[in-house]
Formats: sequence, structure tokens, C-alpha cells
Amino acid sequence: MPGALEGIRIVDLTNIILGPYGTMLLADQGADVIKVEAPEGDAVRHIGKPGKTPGMGPTYLYVNRNKRSLCLDLKNKAARAALLKVVEGADAFVHALRPQAIEGLGLGYEAIAKIKPDIVYVGAYGFSADGPYGKLPAYDDAIQARFGIAHLMGQAAGDDVPRYPPTILADKTVGLTFAFATLAALMHRQRTGEGQFVEVFDLTRHVKDCISFLLQFTQSLVLPVFFLLSQVHPVQNGILEIAVLDFVRLARGEHE
Repeated sequence: MPGALEGIRIVDLTNIILGPYGTMLLADQGADVIKVEAPEGDAVRHIGKPGKTPGMGPTYLYVNRNKRSLCLDLKNKAARAALLKVVEGADAFVHALRPQAIEGLGLGYEAIAKIKPDIVYVGAYGFSADGPYGKLPAYDDAIQARFGIAHLMGQAAGDDVPRYPPTILADKTVGLTFAFATLAALMHRQRTGEGQFVEVFDLTRHVKDCISFLLQFTQSLVLPVFFLLSQVHPVQNGILEIAVLDFVRLARGEHE
């Protein structure tokens, strides 16, 4: 059975986790995702132990499933020309390079739109190019630290020792936003025939997630109630969670 995005072609210049996770979701829905890698390959190829083939680690295989692969050294003029030929038949062009870096390659929005005027062009990076951090790279742990998740994890644990959750939280959640933003732009293109230039900022996405948490914390100077009413305890045959999930009745004082 064909996927909902069958017939949609996406040229994917993303690497590591954030972008590949987002384009993986689009590929799962039938999009033809062409992953473009430098000759040395995506660094995530070497995370984890590969089953049989070197450079094919489990994380790489997971976030790049259902994609086609194209190896190009984009610092080479002929390679960039080859990429632009692929762009001519694409619906979307996505990348996760800093704005200065993608412009330096001659692959900014204006250059791509000149080749394909109705292209959906999506850039996912840590910070706005116009902001004070615009020239900085953004890795998952750096974003988590900047928007306070490491500090909040320490408060939730009760010892105020900053720590990270045992997952690449920022990359995965922004990867979802990245996929939704691409879909929304493709829908706009389908309805109007117009392409779009879309930016997904890693830090901004997480600041928005934290607003309700921070408002409750700063107003009451205590952790939000959902941190206090869900706890796990070791028991004889495993782990038991004790949680209060009916917040409406709790607020009314109906404790029984």
C-alpha cells in the first residue's frame, strides 16, 4: 500500500540525529528521501557496534531507514552542480547546517529557489542567524543545558545536581517539529503552488516547551505538581509506579 507521501521527493543534507530523525518520519510515510553525505560519511555511522558492515552502526540504520543515498563532496564545484540537477526534480530541500555554512556552499534559499522556484526549503539549526548565538554550533547537550533541562532534572531528583536525561531529548523533539514544519510547507505548496523558506530553531522550540513549567515554578517556587505526584519505587517483583493522574479531582480536594 503506497504511503501518504508517495511521489514527494526530498533532498536531505542533514546529519547526526535531528534532521535524519525528521526525514526518517517522512520516509516512513512514503517520501522519496535522498540523503546526501560527504565522502567521509555521516558521523553517526560510527555510533554503536555495526552488525556486519563497518560504518553501518545501529543508530545510523535506525534514523536513515527507507532512504536513498548519494555521496557528494559539496566543496567541489562539479559535485554542487550534480546536486542542483537532483534539486530540479525535488519537492523539498532540507539541511541542518548553520546558515553561514550553507550560504558558504552556495546552497542558500535564493540559490536553490533559482533552480526550483516552488521548492520547500527547510533549515534546522540551533539558533537564529540574526541572534547573538547565530554563529555557534548546536548539539543536543548544549541545547538542553541552555534551556535548563539539566538543572530541572536535578531539581526533580531532589538533589539539585544537574544531569541529562538518558536520551537525546533535544534532537528528537526538534526532529518532530522539523518533520511537521516540512509537511505544513508541502501542504501550502500543494494548495497554492508556492514554495516556502522555513527555519526551525532548536533553542526556540525548547523554550516554548518550558514556558508552562517555568511559569508554574516561578509563581509558586515549587516543582510543578506532575513531578511530585508520579513516583517509582522498587518492589519485590520489579518497579511500581504510584501516580495521581486525575488532576481535576485533586484540585477539587476529592482525594478519596
